[in-house]
Amino acid sequence: SPVAASYRATAGLAGKALDF
Repeated sequence: SPVAASYRATAGLAGKALDF
């Protein structure tokens, strides 16, 4: 998910949790 990729770049683990 492109949105999740942005979260991973900034939050790391939070991005994985918000993988939608």
